[in-house]
Amino acid sequence: MDNTTSTDSPRRLKKAAPACEKCRVLKVRCIRHEEGQPCTKCARSNSECVVSEPRQRARVSQRAKPRLADLESKLANIISLLSHPSAPISGGVQPPVDLDCGLAAIPEYLSDSPNPSAEWMNQLYMASAELDEGLESSENHNTIENTLEKSWDTSTAIDAAWITDLGLGPVVLEHLLDRFRGMASYYPFVRLSSGWNAASMAEDRPFLLLAVAAAASSNYCHLQDALIQKFKESLSQRVLIAGEKDLDLLQGLLVHLAWFHFHFVPGSQQTYQYLQIGISMVIDLRLDQEAADLLEQRTELGDNYIREACRAYLGCYYMSSIISMSSGKPNNLQFHEAMLRCAMMLQQQPEFDTDLLMYPVTKVLQFAEEICETYRFEGIHGARLYIHAERFTTRLEEWWSSLSTDLRNTVLLINGYHAVKIRIQEMGLVYCYGQRRPPPPKAQDEFTMLSTPPMIISNLVKCVSSTKEFLDFFFTIPAAQHGCLWDSQKYLNGTGRLHSNL
Repeated sequence: MDNTTSTDSPRRLKKAAPACEKCRVLKVRCIRHEEGQPCTKCARSNSECVVSEPRQRARVSQRAKPRLADLESKLANIISLLSHPSAPISGGVQPPVDLDCGLAAIPEYLSDSPNPSAEWMNQLYMASAELDEGLESSENHNTIENTLEKSWDTSTAIDAAWITDLGLGPVVLEHLLDRFRGMASYYPFVRLSSGWNAASMAEDRPFLLLAVAAAASSNYCHLQDALIQKFKESLSQRVLIAGEKDLDLLQGLLVHLAWFHFHFVPGSQQTYQYLQIGISMVIDLRLDQEAADLLEQRTELGDNYIREACRAYLGCYYMSSIISMSSGKPNNLQFHEAMLRCAMMLQQQPEFDTDLLMYPVTKVLQFAEEICETYRFEGIHGARLYIHAERFTTRLEEWWSSLSTDLRNTVLLINGYHAVKIRIQEMGLVYCYGQRRPPPPKAQDEFTMLSTPPMIISNLVKCVSSTKEFLDFFFTIPAAQHGCLWDSQKYLNGTGRLHSNL
């Protein structure tokens, strides 16, 4: 009996301390420097640190032991299949091995194969869920150490409880991270460092990890629906109830907005509401005021936080401009010269290839904002509309010609070029910018197609032609990559403009 007690005591010391009620609700890591003292989060907020008594685990019956052994055998078989060179996963090609978790990574699903191997993801997902269900009724920690020790520490699960709630294994999460990295060129404002993996992000960036997993799981609709639901629950708990604000939340929200078409409901105002939350975070984190100062103080972007903050600042402006232009609603994060300085610094000291896109993308958004403001002050019945359209078209073509060939071949800039070209030629007749001021009834009666100046009709015909060019380009994108494209509403807006003008 004494021997048993002496061998069990070290194991008890390794068990993670229970989280307090506040950290458990917020699903964040509960850190105590000394036993009996409040955690760091409660200490900062001067709130009471309450730890509930842990519930006693039910003992494992003799009938449950064979089931646990069977589940371990299933998981071992899946790992061996993924690791074996002859496994029929991607045409006989051996998948790369992830040294961090010791498991063979799931191969890239964005291959030339029209039918991705979804059954491998589902089989691993179901096996992980069954394993978690069986372990919940067990007090035998040897099983936990054998199955999860190679992926991440069990205390990390406190920071991202949705991982265990959905039964996601490390192989699945690493695959989703790799797939999101392949989607970065379509929305380069949130990038994942090469040193980040599922374990490190679950500890440091749990909300961003959740948003990335939801955006990258478009091939698995049921899993994506569950992840989106977890995203909304976490957003409401941390932002609306607890009032938290940090870069992790802002980046996760931007990723969610960028690929909002996966859960878009026609007629819903949720996109604009989420955007306002992101803008408020930019203001509360003082990114709009301190970004330029930080860049001027540090000529080299050695601080990763500054790089990520600059990208998030520009990314929020990007989403605000696009959503306001497509919906006709006010843009509450308008252009500022500090944005161009941030973009220029990222372009001059790039960490990723996509940092080279920051300046031209910001420049074309500034140009689009100038167009909208000009048409708003001119009015939809202004006599100089076609003159403005010709002037803006000339400036756009000159700017486009000044870009390098590599930049002109990027999907993001091609989209921006065509969208602004359409925006110029519709001359504010399709969308009203800012406060809607309809013309008086007499002007409406007198305004007919026969009274429309020929130059305006000519520009509208050009608008239809430009929309066709835009759609022709969209159809050249392989269908397998459509799930990687950010917010399809932008493409739908082009089609809607075509029908409106017709």
